[in-house]
Amino acid sequence: MISKMKMLKIKPNDNLFFGDGKRFDKGESAWLHSKLLPYPSAFKGAIASVMLKLNKIRRDNYIGKQYDAKNDPRKYLRIGRVFLYDEKNYDLYMPAPLDLFINKKNKCKYGLFSKITKNYTSSLNELEYLLYSPGKQFERVEDSYINHRSFYNSYLNTYDSIGFISREQIISSAYKVGIQKDRKKGNAQEDHLYRIDLTEFKGDSWSYLVEYDIKDKWWEGSKINSLGDGYLKLGGENKSCKYYELSAEKIINHYSKMDRLINETEFVKLYFMSPVIFNNGSFKPSFTDLKIDITVVGASTVKPYYIGGFDMKKKNQNLCVRLCQKEQCIY
Repeated sequence: MISKMKMLKIKPNDNLFFGDGKRFDKGESAWLHSKLLPYPSAFKGAIASVMLKLNKIRRDNYIGKQYDAKNDPRKYLRIGRVFLYDEKNYDLYMPAPLDLFINKKNKCKYGLFSKITKNYTSSLNELEYLLYSPGKQFERVEDSYINHRSFYNSYLNTYDSIGFISREQIISSAYKVGIQKDRKKGNAQEDHLYRIDLTEFKGDSWSYLVEYDIKDKWWEGSKINSLGDGYLKLGGENKSCKYYELSAEKIINHYSKMDRLINETEFVKLYFMSPVIFNNGSFKPSFTDLKIDITVVGASTVKPYYIGGFDMKKKNQNLCVRLCQKEQCIY
């Protein structure tokens, strides 16, 4: 797939925390888990901050005018795909498609889509086909990652020998434990113990690769016209990361011939690398740009995600937004 966007390699200098949407309330003992691949919005916010740092005119106007929309960097920034990058082997990894199942012998098979004869839940009212496991000994592949080349070769050609790597093969076990103190009494407060899991890559070869595009209009009046190389802060604790601008063409455009393939069947499988929102919870996304009539007949999904954030302008915490992650659909 040919990418017209630029590529940014982001290499953490320390362990990171990427929340999974669970609220962290004082007064309740909590165990917070960290995601390996954060939501794209995490990278968008980090890159937007770098854009403000590099463009003083825009920064002064944006902050001085109480977050003026005209100088909001997010309006000029677009985030594309996010990969895990193994620099040692020059490999890109992406979330494994959710229509794959694996058994204890590491044999991989595709799930079976069968026509629904009865609707079991209201969320399936719009679908004609339901995904089933290929056997009792098979479990859906989750929290695993597939090599970029394997995706375009083995997965595309429906081979059974699709290789995966698990989350545990990429990151090491790291966490921190804390407790809030009672300032008046000078001791720990009851029920204020918490544990936070952290994301820490194994070795020095792993990093994130983020596709991005910044409109040229953002740099008007500035002596700088690109991000270059530098540092940004990422994650819930604002840890420092080194970033580098890379040539996307050399890294990701190995499969330009795939753009010339012609689908000869009535069905097309669509794979989403990150969470998506369907209007009103519907399984029927809008593809107005394609100007073709598309009907979703089946989907492989996981539980909804809940994402929260802090509104800097309103100075309060946003309510969580419910997201349904659909790694692939059949049309």
